[in-house]
Amino acid sequence: PKGLIFAIASLRKTLLLYDLRSYDKGPFFEFSIPISSTFGPPEPNLVVSSSVSSFEFSADGQKIATLALNESEIVVSIIDSFEGRVFSCISCPVPYGYLDPIKDPENSCRKMGISLSATPDSNYFLSFIAKRRLDLYLQAWKFDNGQ
Repeated sequence: PKGLIFAIASLRKTLLLYDLRSYDKGPFFEFSIPISSTFGPPEPNLVVSSSVSSFEFSADGQKIATLALNESEIVVSIIDSFEGRVFSCISCPVPYGYLDPIKDPENSCRKMGISLSATPDSNYFLSFIAKRRLDLYLQAWKFDNGQ
């Protein structure tokens, strides 16, 4: 809530947490971001072809919502920002016409217009997926349980 902690999503599909007062000492916490809705380690091809599109802290700083993209699904996860524990993991299929851009994970999220945002009261988070100029998929979930 005071803005002293910030995060960076790495190419290794991890989230690195830094304290603004001592960022030069490196991250104080690092945890993996789920890139697949299946349990256990993801298949190697999903690791290579996946990317973390965005993440958002809840207003109280207790949770982080992450949005990852792989060849077959968009994965949204709610993670405890202090322990890295995954509260819930939600997935939806990639909309038709998105499979080609996903092959290039570095540019896919930028080209596809995918983002994640939390409501000011930290009760909900929204994912926005722009398919074409006038086509927009909007999904809303509860921060508490991912429903």
